[in-house]
Amino acid sequence: MPFGMKTSGAMLTRAVKMQMKGIGPGGGLHGQLVDPHADLGGLCEDCRKACRTAEQVNFILRPTKCILGAETIDFRGHRLGEGAIGLQNENVEKVWGAIRPKTKK
Repeated sequence: MPFGMKTSGAMLTRAVKMQMKGIGPGGGLHGQLVDPHADLGGLCEDCRKACRTAEQVNFILRPTKCILGAETIDFRGHRLGEGAIGLQNENVEKVWGAIRPKTKK
């Protein structure tokens, strides 16, 4: 990782998109939200292609990290689902509960 841990997530996402080009909606299944009314056969085929490609480029897929069939998910500080994107309540409470700085600059 040339830029350290701060941008490692972005670098991984970029690498996955480059390797998974042409599979599924948007060039890959990484980070994709799938329409629940979509064609199940097409979705299964996209998953198979993604798994085959991941195996060819030596990516490790961890089923324990996959979320299937959830109505809402928490992702990078946001709550996604039910047709909306919002902030996680825990993060909002932390911001409102923060003490105002008393130092001068």
